[in-house]
Amino acid sequence: MLTVQQNTQIGILNGHTFPVTAIAFSPDGETLISAGDNRIQLWNLTRGKLIRTLRGHADNWSESAVTSLAVSPNGKFIASGGTDKIIKIWHLQHFLRSERGKTHTLTGHSQGSLLAQGVRAVAFSADGKILASGGSDKVIKLWDTRTWTEISTLSGYSYGIASLAFSPVEPCLISTAGNTIKLWKLDTDEQITLAASCAPRSVCFNADGQTFATGGLKGAFSLWALKIQEEVIKDTLHSKEIKAIAFSSNGQFFATGGYDNTIKLWNALTGDLINTLTGHSDAVYSLAFCPDSSILASGSADKTIRLWKVT
Repeated sequence: MLTVQQNTQIGILNGHTFPVTAIAFSPDGETLISAGDNRIQLWNLTRGKLIRTLRGHADNWSESAVTSLAVSPNGKFIASGGTDKIIKIWHLQHFLRSERGKTHTLTGHSQGSLLAQGVRAVAFSADGKILASGGSDKVIKLWDTRTWTEISTLSGYSYGIASLAFSPVEPCLISTAGNTIKLWKLDTDEQITLAASCAPRSVCFNADGQTFATGGLKGAFSLWALKIQEEVIKDTLHSKEIKAIAFSSNGQFFATGGYDNTIKLWNALTGDLINTLTGHSDAVYSLAFCPDSSILASGSADKTIRLWKVT
């Protein structure tokens, strides 16, 4: 039976001075990475302590905010995108051991500012060979992670890219912008456009790669079947915009969070609501399950990260 005691909050991490815009776990589950203002923070989950603060985007927060994060499947790299239009690559293991570590800077996106939001989304492919970045300049760039050089630019949107997600089982990238979802088959260069019922702001694949979920304005949620490329579930899950969606790696749970300040935990097998988690005093911007699916982390506009026990 899938259960969680009501509001089982097991920790609060304080360290950011502005909204926590993105969070991710290292593949070994020992480190939580968070982004907010113009910096990235590394947290030791066992001790609940801050290990390191990484600075590499524009120094002045009024000029730059880190908007997106991704960790490579092998745990070697963190990718961060910011309103300064750049993508920073951080060698995670270096920075866990020392304040000095190797970095790379990827440039090519345009239209960076706090209003335009620069690079809005980053994601690694399942094999770790490709990094995708999407920006307010309405394009997606693919990068070779062996050389950190640009492979190609994907275009075709009329609006800035809102979110990106790679399939965990095949070379397929999902992107959202405006009211449109695009499927990019990277092995065949095929591009498929799907019309969303409500502008999706977030996207996430289930662990089996057969379905993906989108969340958007007015609490709209959709579950899509990749094979038939259609919505199989459409519902309103929150009273306001859904800003974040995350699936657990065991395929049993998914979580949604947004501008109503709540997190909802769902049974991914039945679609039933397990619990509504409250505690944040402002919008929930980011969600991530730890690799063993036992803990859910949430980042909020209230500048905190909260940890919730799931199993």
